[in-house]
Amino acid sequence: MHADDAHKLAEQHFATLVAALEAGRSDALVRYLETASRFHTYSFRNQCLIAAQCPTATRVAGYQAWRQLGRWVRRGETGIAILAPITRRRADVDRRFQDRAYQARVGSGR
Repeated sequence: MHADDAHKLAEQHFATLVAALEAGRSDALVRYLETASRFHTYSFRNQCLIAAQCPTATRVAGYQAWRQLGRWVRRGETGIAILAPITRRRADVDRRFQDRAYQARVGSGR
């Protein structure tokens, strides 16, 4: 599943949750809150993705993480797609901005 597909699925699940709440049904909210309680360290969007794909999931991990935990993934099993955060070191980002500022000063003839 591509990131765009994951975004669409999360938005669809969120819209379904909102529609259920507006209709006065709280069972959808209860199911979402159960998922959110199991995955409280995940973002709201990833919680929606997990709830939409496998509401009974108790743990989400990549293939290598399962192997390190001593678990084996059965052949043919499909994973739960979530959006991974993009992390960078702060120094790398700061250095890029400093380089751009330097190039702007040098390039403008100052």
